[in-house]
Amino acid sequence: MLIHRCPNLEELSIEGTSTIPADIHALVQGRWPKLRKLTLGDICIDWIPRPLTLGEKRPFIAFLEAHQDLKVINLSRHNIQPIHFSSLNSTCLPGVTSFSGTHQQLQALPHLHPSLKQVSFRDPVETREVSAPTIASLLRELSSLTDLRIMFALHSMYDSGNLLRSLIQSCPNLRHLELTCAYKPSFQLVNCTFCSPIEFLLIFRVCFSGCICQNNTWLSQVAITALDYRQVSWRRDNCQWCS
Repeated sequence: MLIHRCPNLEELSIEGTSTIPADIHALVQGRWPKLRKLTLGDICIDWIPRPLTLGEKRPFIAFLEAHQDLKVINLSRHNIQPIHFSSLNSTCLPGVTSFSGTHQQLQALPHLHPSLKQVSFRDPVETREVSAPTIASLLRELSSLTDLRIMFALHSMYDSGNLLRSLIQSCPNLRHLELTCAYKPSFQLVNCTFCSPIEFLLIFRVCFSGCICQNNTWLSQVAITALDYRQVSWRRDNCQWCS
């Protein structure tokens, strides 16, 4: 019904989280010329029950190439493997300005980087696997970025040392930052000065893990010197492992 009776569809959102993604691969058969926003949760859509023929595109790649007017794309790690983006035509999706997904998916779409203004990392970046400088290097490619939402899972209190500074220095046009840190956050940011006036809403959501750290009896000390902030917000949330 959705595929055949909604020819003027502009926004498509199928959200939800699951350890076992639902199979909705028939969805990519749809073609909606006016589609502007695509949001997909933990669903499986990019598979085909036979080998691809020579020159044939994967189902989700063909879907994306058929929707050239997309402006917002929100994906989960279950929708497509990053390596499969290599077959996406580099001239596709010229109007995309907002992207949400994993950092591997974002890295696999370099032709989108110059036009992206909003980026959200759907999954936490594990500092055991990916360092903050690596993420900062990726963000430097996003020359138009003004809005960033990113999560880090810190496995050492030393990981957060220059985290905020490296993020902001990598994004000189940033106006809104939502930074979430979990497991072992320890922000001691004193006299942070940045390369351009900051006008964004800065939000820290820090999960304190009492079972790992010090039974939730301590607070990170934060002293930020940035006179151009319009609003600075600090919030402490309990970690899921000890709540």
